Amino acid sequence: MDELQEKVSLILKDLTDQMIDFASQGQFEVAHLLMEQYIKLSPHSIDRYCLEAMINLQAGKLESAEQLLKEGLSYHPMSFDLLYNLGYVFEEKKEFFEAYHFYMRARYISSTQRTTY
Repeated sequence: MDELQEKVSLILKDLTDQMIDFASQGQFEVAHLLMEQYIKLSPHSIDRYCLEAMINLQAGKLESAEQLLKEGLSYHPMSFDLLYNLGYVFEEKKEFFEAYHFYMRARYISSTQRTTY
């Protein structure tokens, strides 16, 4: 990783930590302002979609969280994190059949993707 990529990674990590802190304190407007900066640096990353959906979920915006995760899946259809989180959103919406569907897709992904060390 070059020096610029390392700096961007550190900035993204710092923004992530701050957004999680603000969202957990119920300061969703501040978290969304920080998310705007995150999106400028990493507009289509899996982490961006998961994090933004989590903030919306904590704010009670289930439909928005669902749409964000679906948008993320349009870029990353084989993402365990996006599939699992979408399953969780459907579970929160009490749509258990849909939740099960996405959990099973996530399980399939996790069983077929091998991590090499």
